[in-house]
Amino acid sequence: MSWEIKRLPVSGFAANCYWLENGRSAWLIDPAAWPEKKPHTDSVLQGIIVTHGHMDHILTADDWRASYHVPLSIHTADAHMMTDSMANVSATFGRPMSWQPAEKTLIDNQKIDLGDGSQLVVINTPGHTSGCICLQ
Repeated sequence: MSWEIKRLPVSGFAANCYWLENGRSAWLIDPAAWPEKKPHTDSVLQGIIVTHGHMDHILTADDWRASYHVPLSIHTADAHMMTDSMANVSATFGRPMSWQPAEKTLIDNQKIDLGDGSQLVVINTPGHTSGCICLQ
């Protein structure tokens, strides 16, 4: 079964949130959209992947986790940003925020099993943050 990528609307930030699904399983990438924006689908959310730890990419992470009871994964170099309002830059905007720590950490070249035999490969692309990642 092929995978489809849908962009979920994010309010207030120039950020993107993506829903990756194949009709059975789904993954959320960069949880900045509210859970109410989830596509109407039978796909079951398996987990959340964060491409870097700035607040505009993790804004609704705890809401998704509370609603769907799925683990969040972030690169090990950005894991501290979930709980550090200076590092996730929320304090810079006058709204110091923190989130629950990630359940899983990622490293360069790690393979993420999507559950149907497909995989995503983590590519560490430090620059914007030390733990910035791309997924292949």
